[in-house]
Amino acid sequence: MNRVFLTCVGNRDPYWLQEENKEGKRIVLFDALREKHPEELPANKQEGPILSFFAKVRPGEGDRIWLFYTAPAENVRGATKNSAEATRDALRQHFSLNDTQIRLVSLNDPAQHPDFDPSDYPKVISRMREEVQKALREIDEKADIRVIYSSGTPQMQAAWILLAKSGLLPARLFRAEGDPVEIEPLFEDQLLGQACQMMRAGAFGAAAQLLRNLEKRAQLEVSEISKDRRGLFRIFSNACQAYHHWSLFEYASAQKKLSDAARILQRFVERKQQSAEVKPTGRKASPRKSSFHSPLLDRLRGILDEQVRFLDSLRDNPRERLRDLYFNFNARRHYEQENYTEAIWRLDALCELAAVTAALKAIDERFGVQLQAADFSRQVLKRRRQLDDLIEAVYGGNPAKAPAHLTDKAAIEILKVLAPQILKQVELDDIKWLSNIRNRAIHRASAIRQNEVNRALGIAGRYGKALVGEEVTEEKTYPFNSNIIEELAGLFQTIGSGRS
Repeated sequence: MNRVFLTCVGNRDPYWLQEENKEGKRIVLFDALREKHPEELPANKQEGPILSFFAKVRPGEGDRIWLFYTAPAENVRGATKNSAEATRDALRQHFSLNDTQIRLVSLNDPAQHPDFDPSDYPKVISRMREEVQKALREIDEKADIRVIYSSGTPQMQAAWILLAKSGLLPARLFRAEGDPVEIEPLFEDQLLGQACQMMRAGAFGAAAQLLRNLEKRAQLEVSEISKDRRGLFRIFSNACQAYHHWSLFEYASAQKKLSDAARILQRFVERKQQSAEVKPTGRKASPRKSSFHSPLLDRLRGILDEQVRFLDSLRDNPRERLRDLYFNFNARRHYEQENYTEAIWRLDALCELAAVTAALKAIDERFGVQLQAADFSRQVLKRRRQLDDLIEAVYGGNPAKAPAHLTDKAAIEILKVLAPQILKQVELDDIKWLSNIRNRAIHRASAIRQNEVNRALGIAGRYGKALVGEEVTEEKTYPFNSNIIEELAGLFQTIGSGRS
C-alpha cells in the first residue's frame, strides 16, 4: 500500500541551529541560518521535524509528500515558502525522490486569500480544510495517509487534530520529538495499536515501553476515564514485561510481573464493581441491575491466572520446562526475523533439556526414584541402594562421579544404559553438530546461515519427540503460544480503547 504524507512546513525546516553566546543559547531558524551562510550551511546544523521524521520513516518509490506552506504577505510573520522549497530539495537529495512525489501547496495565495493569518485559528482551519479536501480528491482511497504533526504553527497542529478527529481526514497523526528523535502516533488508540502489533511480532520489551508511555500520558489527566486507562495500561505493560522475561526463560521475573498484572486487574475489577453499585444520589443500587461485569476482563484475568500457575509449575517440572522450550514463541520467531544466532541457541537448549528430561524419566521408570536435574549428585548419594545398578553401569560404582547438575552429556550416558531403544531413534552426530554450531554462534566465530537453522529446527523436532514422546507436542494447552498472544493483543486493543 502506497503512503501519503501530509505536513505543514515550519521555520525550523529543513534545518536550524542552536548557538551559544555570552547571553546563553539562541535558536537560529532556517531563513536566518541561510542568510548568515548563503554559500553553504554549517556542518553542525540540525535537521528540522520533517527531515527528522523521514530519517526514521524513509519514503519509498510509491510514496507521495504534500508540503503546506505560507507565502510572504502582509499578515504573515515568518513565511515558510523558502523553507518549503529547501525541504523539497533536501528530500530529493536525501531519498532520491522525483518531482512528482513532492507537492508544494500554499495556504495563502495573496491574490485569493489576502487576509490569511497563520495565527488565526478559524482562518487556518478553513484553509487547511479546503486544501486537504482537494488533496483527497487526488489521493487513492486505499492509500495509507499519515500526518507529520510536529511542524507548523500551534494553530496548524490543532487543525490537523480537528480534521482527523472529525473524520474529514482519514489519517494517522505522528510526531517526531526528542533527542535522539523518536516517532510515535499522536493519539492513544494508535499508540495502543502499535504496542499490540509489537506483541504479535514478539517484541514484548518494546511493547511494554510504549504501554508505560501511555500510562504516563494518562497520569497527566484527572478524569475518572483517565484513571481507568492508567490502571489498564499498567496491567498491559506489566504483562508485556513478563512476556519479555518469559521469552528469555527468566521464569521467576516473568511470574512476578504477571502476578502483579493479575493483582492490579483484580483491584481494577473490584473498584469498577463498587462504583457500579452506587447510584448518582449516593444510594446503593440493586446489584442485579447495575453491578459491573465484563466478559473481556474475565477472559483476560483467566489467561493471566493460568499463565501464573504454569510458570509456578516450571520450577520443579523439567517436562513442563521442555514443553515451554518446545513451544516458546521464541526460536521460530527469531528464525522468521532472520536472527539465526538466537534461534540456534534456543534450539540447542531444547535438545539439552530433552535429554535431561528423558534421563530423569528413565530413572523413575526403572527404579521408581524421582530425581531433580539441578541437585543430581546429592540425590544419587541419598538413593544409592536403589540406584546401585545405575551407579555401577554409568559411574563405575562410584556415586561421587555423578555430576552435581545433570548435563545433557551425562543424560545421554544414562540413556545408553537405561533406554538404548530411545537413542536408536536419533542421530547423536546431529546433536554434536548442533552443539558445535551453538558454540560458534556464542563466540561469533562466523555468521549462522539459514540452511543451518533449518537443519537445527528438524533436529530439535525429531530429538524432542523421540526423547520425551508425542504428548509434549500438544501446543493448544500451552499458555504462551502464538494463538494466546494474538488473543491477548486483541483483548488489550479492545479493552484499552474503552470497548470492554
